[in-house]
Amino acid sequence: MLRSIIFVLFFVLATTANAVSIQKQPQESDTAFANRYVPDGASESVHVASAMVWGLKKPVIVAFYEDATGSNGAAPGEVYILGVMFIPINSTEYKQFTIDSYGPAGVTAEIRSVFFAKTDKTSEAKLFVMVSWPNHSGTLYDTLIYEKPKLNSGEDYLTPFKKFGEMFLGCDFCVNSDKPDSPAKYRNAADVKAKLKQLIK
Repeated sequence: MLRSIIFVLFFVLATTANAVSIQKQPQESDTAFANRYVPDGASESVHVASAMVWGLKKPVIVAFYEDATGSNGAAPGEVYILGVMFIPINSTEYKQFTIDSYGPAGVTAEIRSVFFAKTDKTSEAKLFVMVSWPNHSGTLYDTLIYEKPKLNSGEDYLTPFKKFGEMFLGCDFCVNSDKPDSPAKYRNAADVKAKLKQLIK
């Protein structure tokens, strides 16, 4: 009997939490909107971008927040960057998805660029997040790619696209790099998009 009561209580609480409506107010900026829905434990957004994509009638909003709570395994003094995507589901409401968490590599990660692009001629556009870690030993660059989330799947996170492996990972002037004489090839969105153009000919 007690187990049944606990299950019912959990179900009610979960349903209530999931029923919270995420709405963008008229004339509200993307940054102001993102800062009204800061994830628990995180601070105000450090990078916000939006784009018309996937045939939707309103822009998809992508926001990144600093998180020093340790929920991502952060040690005291470390800061993780938490990515969140807001996808419009009707004229006023959005659904929230977790993109990823970017940990420190000597320093806190910096979001350099966010854009959508195709990885082949047939699939839908994917999310590209370019991250860097500039420190005294050099600047590390990486570009992470994520699949379009399925709105009705029940999942609330994005799936990494791993076909390209570590193709876009590189380091400029890194003392501890395996190839210190080989500078990073992909430092900005233009570099990545040029490579994509070659790959999907």
